[in-house]
Parts: sequence; structure tokens; C-alpha cells
Amino acid sequence: MSPGQRAARERIRLQAAGMFEQGATNAQVAEFFGVTPMTAWRWRQAWQTSGRQALLSQGPGGFPCRLAKAERRLLEELLEAGPPAHGYGDQDWTLARIAEVIDE
Repeated sequence: MSPGQRAARERIRLQAAGMFEQGATNAQVAEFFGVTPMTAWRWRQAWQTSGRQALLSQGPGGFPCRLAKAERRLLEELLEAGPPAHGYGDQDWTLARIAEVIDE
């Protein structure tokens, strides 16, 4: 997810906090933002437990990339060439295929 996408989702969570503060129910928040009631419930729990701070973005998830910048650029070039360039019969990249390209 890009930094812009993370910021947009953070804004939504903070808007949801504002709705909770005004007495909105989980169902109302879920409907307003087009999320599941479980998501709205999780937001409410975080907000009630730790306030708005709990709804701020924590930054990108997952492990940091272990490839050097030059290796990432090379991988981008290899992937942009498409699966057929690597011997696959269709245009679908799968995690397994990408892993094979990285191993090569």
C-alpha cells in the first residue's frame, strides 16, 4: 500500500472516531464507510482503549525488503517483461512464480 493510500485509510479511521464521539453505532459507521461491522467494531475498540492515537497509521506492514535498490530495479525489469519471458504460458504472476524469478 502506498503512503497516500495509508493516509487515506487513516483519515477514514479518524473520521470514524469522530462519529463514535458523536454517538454513532458500529452499524452506522460501517454503513457510512462501506466497511464490515467487524471492522467498525475493531475501530471502536481501539478508539475506546487508546483514543484516536490507536487509529493512526503504523506505517507499512510486513518485513522490510532484503533486496538492495539495484536488485529491486532488476526485479522490476524482470517482472515487467511478463511471465512468458520466463517460460510461463500465460500472463499471470503468482507469488510462487515471482519467488522463482527472485531465486534465479
